[in-house]
Amino acid sequence: MTCVPCKILERIIRDQLMVYLCNYNLIDPNQFGFLPGRSCTLQLLRCLDDWTSSLDIGIPTDVILVDYAKAFDSVSHAKLCHILTCLGVGGNVYRWISDFLSGRSQYLRVYSEISELEPVASGVIQGSVIGPVLFTLFISDLQTNETLAVMPKFADDVDLYRSICGVDDHIKLASALEYLENWSNDWQLPIAAQKCNVFHIGRADMLFNYSLLGNTLNTVSLTKSLGVWMSNDLKSSSHCDHIVKTARQRASMIKRCFTSNDRNTLFWAFCVYVRPILEYASPVWSPYLIKDIDHVESVQRSFTKHLPGFHNKVYSERLKLLSTDSLEVRRLRFDLTLCFRLLHGLCDFDFNRFFEIRGSSQTRGHSLKLVVQPALRDCRKFFFANRVVKVWNALPENLVTATTLYIFKRNLKTIDLSKFVRWA
Repeated sequence: MTCVPCKILERIIRDQLMVYLCNYNLIDPNQFGFLPGRSCTLQLLRCLDDWTSSLDIGIPTDVILVDYAKAFDSVSHAKLCHILTCLGVGGNVYRWISDFLSGRSQYLRVYSEISELEPVASGVIQGSVIGPVLFTLFISDLQTNETLAVMPKFADDVDLYRSICGVDDHIKLASALEYLENWSNDWQLPIAAQKCNVFHIGRADMLFNYSLLGNTLNTVSLTKSLGVWMSNDLKSSSHCDHIVKTARQRASMIKRCFTSNDRNTLFWAFCVYVRPILEYASPVWSPYLIKDIDHVESVQRSFTKHLPGFHNKVYSERLKLLSTDSLEVRRLRFDLTLCFRLLHGLCDFDFNRFFEIRGSSQTRGHSLKLVVQPALRDCRKFFFANRVVKVWNALPENLVTATTLYIFKRNLKTIDLSKFVRWA
């Protein structure tokens, strides 16, 4: 809990610190979270790009999911200051951050009883503006050789993965895990070994016992990564089942708790409390199976059908009267918006990893047409980088070359996407 003037000063220092770090490329490219242009959606897409590429040619992948225990509270102040010094942060900024962290104390209050003050010897200040950035810089020192494994990080969530072609690949991944364990011990960042698992992608029976802190890690076929459920075949059905169940419970609560019979008010509550559950990180998991598309859409169809005066109206008419779109259309727009951001450099991410722009020899369409990458399996055919190409190539020139993201979003709403979706 810091005062408003302190938060304003934190924001100023954080923004200038980020400008310095970005200008000199001091941020680990594998680090996502609390950084401009590096969202959890991009990290998940980057991982899925590697996993689906391997699975498409029949090569399984082992992913080690590492969980730190009370990571934000365990950061050593002395070691954090050392990292800042190594990054070239000095002068008044360094002294201000050092003073901001030091000399703090905390107490516990239960009703009217208050404990004695205890000094805070470690941890970044949660709830502060600059705290998440400081933690990001602290863990950015954790880097492994990519010849052993890839290590994407989102704040305190760390994954290790490698395509497995033989025993040597298992050994290399185990070596990367050993390095992570040693780094965590040296930098006093405790690992919650009981929460760490091995996520095996693919059907090949090439299981290997990985150890962490003397314990053999469990192998799972279904895991939740940054809010998205993933199965070992990389299909989105499991995630769709989970979000639909949660969304229906939330929609039912709205029907029970809201006494208003105004359909616009009820649908507003649906948009605020239910729809975000069904749309979070949709470019990562957007379904391609008809059963999954219908399953997700059924939440909005059912809710709108029970709005006052809508019981005898078809779904398309209900959407028109509510001035909204189907969930499928909205997911497609999210895909196109992310594609626009990547192609126009609005994300801190190399778009060449996902897309290849056609040469200038084309005679039809716009100048930013994309190439569909070859794929054998559905998980790769319907991956974001392939799924969005057909629709993107059909957009008009003035839309894909819009000068701002706002103009693109505004004009995209005027485009008829009904021929690309099941629920228009």
